[in-house]
Amino acid sequence: MKKTLTTLTLFGLVSLLTAQTSILVDIGKPGLESSSATDPNGYHWNNIAPEADASNGVLGWELLTAEQKAAYTNPGDHYSTPGIIPYPAVVDALDQAGNATGVNITLTEVIDGNTFTSAGGFGRAGLEYGDDLGPVPTSTGYPGTATIDSFYINWGFEVVFTVSGLDDARTYTLKMWGGQARDSRPSSFIVNGNLEGVQTIETFNNTGSDPADYALFADVSPVNGEITIKCEQGVTDDQGINGQWSTLEIIGDFSGGGETWLGYPVDENGWANTGDWMGWVNVVNQPWIWSLDLNKYIYVNDDSGWVYVPN
Repeated sequence: MKKTLTTLTLFGLVSLLTAQTSILVDIGKPGLESSSATDPNGYHWNNIAPEADASNGVLGWELLTAEQKAAYTNPGDHYSTPGIIPYPAVVDALDQAGNATGVNITLTEVIDGNTFTSAGGFGRAGLEYGDDLGPVPTSTGYPGTATIDSFYINWGFEVVFTVSGLDDARTYTLKMWGGQARDSRPSSFIVNGNLEGVQTIETFNNTGSDPADYALFADVSPVNGEITIKCEQGVTDDQGINGQWSTLEIIGDFSGGGETWLGYPVDENGWANTGDWMGWVNVVNQPWIWSLDLNKYIYVNDDSGWVYVPN
């Protein structure tokens, strides 16, 4: 149903300003974290990176055989936590202005898909010139510290990140990007388990200059305050290729808790669905409430059930 709001000259319409902002997350190797000091716009960043001294070189270490573990003789290039809790996480993420949001982003699950390799890890395998010559310039607007490294996911595995502390009455936009300069290493993303909405990006020489360079999920609704992001390698028949993921951007209103009116969630435009009571209403000018069904303002000052309807 299309909802429109008619205004009366008797009442000045107060616009509800949505506090849209971004939570920026750099996913990659310790020592290459992003911050307001590295960002060209001075934006604040959050980092998902394991402790530099807590690495066996791979994610899902406990899933490997002794022979496979012995093959990892130089773990220095690939930092990750072993496959035990806790996984890397961001607690009380900052938005781009540096405000605490109460949002947490956590690597919550590694799903074992094969037995010949590890699940993946965190390494310097981003969009770089190589030989420590620095990051390749991109059109993403993200700092080089975010684009030069990445999280990688090997064939057959799935890794789940959970974004929690969100508001079920609001929707959010998720933007994922990954880039590297080696060869074709596509990555696929599934949000909230919606297999039909899977999006795949090609990370090879991905400079972020085209909308297709990103996985973009708009108007995503949390479930019990959470959104899940499943990442996997994007070519299921090539066992020698891994997917790459460097940045996550979450766009939305993170200000306080979601607004309510008499217990009903209110969206960013002031609309609340009261169901069988009054249907859709707009509460911008409360206690004068616009009723979509009646096509007029009514006066509702409390939750007693009494409503004044002018002639």
